[in-house]
Amino acid sequence: MSINKFELDSISGDDLQELVEYKVPEGLNIEYKRELYGGKDSEKKELLKDISSFANTSGGNLIIRIKEEKGIAISIDGVSCTDPDAEKMRLQQIIQNGLNPRIIGARIKVVPLSNNNYAFIIRISKSWNPPHRVIYKNSNRFYLRNSGGVHEADVNELRNLFTMADNFYNRIFSFQDQRIGKIINGQIPHNLKSNGRLIVHIVPFLGFEGNYKLDITNINQFKGCFHPIDTSYYENRFNFDGLLFQDSDIGNGYMQLYRNGIIESVIADIIHNNGEVIYRWSQST
Repeated sequence: MSINKFELDSISGDDLQELVEYKVPEGLNIEYKRELYGGKDSEKKELLKDISSFANTSGGNLIIRIKEEKGIAISIDGVSCTDPDAEKMRLQQIIQNGLNPRIIGARIKVVPLSNNNYAFIIRISKSWNPPHRVIYKNSNRFYLRNSGGVHEADVNELRNLFTMADNFYNRIFSFQDQRIGKIINGQIPHNLKSNGRLIVHIVPFLGFEGNYKLDITNINQFKGCFHPIDTSYYENRFNFDGLLFQDSDIGNGYMQLYRNGIIESVIADIIHNNGEVIYRWSQST
């Protein structure tokens, strides 16, 4: 059983109990905490260390309060508190103010348990803007994770993190440059009118992770969700890159959904007038 397979908002106490029943161990993407992080400076730094280590590595889940022995979940006691939402807000404020740069996408779920206590799940996505350092109370430390737990990053690991962030954004910009060049030269999947182009790219971070592939086998799941901008009548078909949504031979525009989740939307009928760019928008939205 992997807790990562569950949408955070849908996780229940029964789902957490399965961690005990199946003896799910701690690992690179999951860590159990016996106690809720308190208000002492040392406890706040511990929270920030755990959060930043997940963000700097591959993301994961902190689950509070689960007892473990040798890394194996043995019981879920939960936290006894009268206002779990206040505790959630307190944790969020610590995370927001104690790291630099701030982590985007750290989410907290409060899970009611059968014993009237509450478990807290903090889910941290892999950061695409690493490395994140703990700055609370003048701390200046970077942390990473491996299968054995959390450790402070050394010089070589920090160098790799900075390089990874630069390479990631360079790959996005390189993709955009290549696509814009091809669109300008007419290397596009749908014939368009002249008079300029408006090009929009939506790039999910997972699209450049290397091993992510969008399941496009069921085209019906995308109907009604994607269509060329300013187009009421369109058709869709599979092509080499993924799914193509195009207007019905009018030449106003198209939208390409790539297999790695990237969206490219191109609109024609852009008119240049005295140095200004005017888009003829004819459909109310």
